Amino acid sequence: MLNEELPSCKFRIIVGYENLYKFETKNNVEYDVRFKPNADYLSQDELWRDDLHELTIRIASAPNPLRIPADRFILPTVIAIIAEFFDVHERVILYICDDSDSRELARKRKFDDWYNRLGGESYEKYDLPALTAGPERYFASLFFRRDNPNRLATVTAFERLETGEK
Repeated sequence: MLNEELPSCKFRIIVGYENLYKFETKNNVEYDVRFKPNADYLSQDELWRDDLHELTIRIASAPNPLRIPADRFILPTVIAIIAEFFDVHERVILYICDDSDSRELARKRKFDDWYNRLGGESYEKYDLPALTAGPERYFASLFFRRDNPNRLATVTAFERLETGEK
């Protein structure tokens, strides 16, 4: 859980549309964590559509992009960033596991681990089974604070994603 106060990398916030957080590991690998507003998945009549943010995490730069060394501080840093985002915003996070390199299951397990360490009594997470779009397969998770006033509407709209509805 977050209250275990795991050591993490220092991160900085770049104020702007995409809620960008940046951190660098001891191996000089720089990560970007974005909470990009993304109402595209919702119908126009959803009152909370502006609260939906898609979480993306990517390597911004690395000394050797083909070989990224493991670092035990990445996990607690990402957890701290997610907690910070929720402290500042009463939002909903959508995480879609990219399948461009066939590692979508590993990404899903990683996201599940973040939730399990952060989750506790304060958060809820809902998962959809693999969404398919042709040969691609996407796993999606919805993550939000339990005290979110749009909780039921959020879950209902998320479940409609499985059928392709908005």
